Amino acid sequence: MLFRPRSLLQLVVISFVLVLTPLAALLIQAMQALENVSMKGRLATHEIVSLAKSSQSLPEIVLDMEHSARQYQVLGDPKLKGIFQVTESRFNADLKGICKEKTSEKLVLLCKKLASNAGVLIDTLSEVPYDSDGYEKALLDFEMLSKHTQQLVQETQQLIQQQSEQLAADAASVKSTLLWQGVSLVPLSIAMSVLFTFLIIRPIQRLEEIIQQLGSGQEPQKFDVYGPRELNNLGEKLQWLQTRLQALEDQKLRFIRQMSHELKTPLASLREGADLMEE
Repeated sequence: MLFRPRSLLQLVVISFVLVLTPLAALLIQAMQALENVSMKGRLATHEIVSLAKSSQSLPEIVLDMEHSARQYQVLGDPKLKGIFQVTESRFNADLKGICKEKTSEKLVLLCKKLASNAGVLIDTLSEVPYDSDGYEKALLDFEMLSKHTQQLVQETQQLIQQQSEQLAADAASVKSTLLWQGVSLVPLSIAMSVLFTFLIIRPIQRLEEIIQQLGSGQEPQKFDVYGPRELNNLGEKLQWLQTRLQALEDQKLRFIRQMSHELKTPLASLREGADLMEE
């Protein structure tokens, strides 16, 4: 037996809720997915900007250190010695900004190597006399430091590219997921709409069939209307109407028979009188 709602209003409300529930769930999930992608995008953009800024400044800091060290070699001014020592602090700070826990292992090892080489180089330049051969030999290590710094910059650019591609892949994945969910839920909503439309139309069609039978003079075998209470009550009213019409028809037939019987005797007497007068 099909679902039989108590009232037409209940059927409409239930159909409205059940049809919209999958679509509402899809909308809520889409909003949550877009919010997650947006949050990841903001974090990734912030990290990319930070990596790009730090990686671009590293070669300039190395050049500043070398420039200050060579000026100190020429001038012997202790202030210049303090400058390249402070520049090393900037170098290490930018390295820490690049080499975080979630950075690739290769990049972390390269950062540690750069920090160690820069520390040894600055310590050597700070300890040996500026006019000694050891100082001149230490200055040659800036070339290797610059080379490793450029390598770090390239690795950082590759990391930025990977993060950008990952962000695009996440967005494409969310889009694909929402598309498939929409493809699966929209037909479900359509099927439910068809089902509830049938539940509403079926009793109305049954009522129309009963009315057509009454109008053609046929007596419907059944007055059952499986549907909302209002339509079922209407079917019962039609049955009551058919009973009343039948009762009126019976009364009409009885009246006609009675009138025929009452008129039969006077008519016979008149006919006999007419016959006598003719004779």
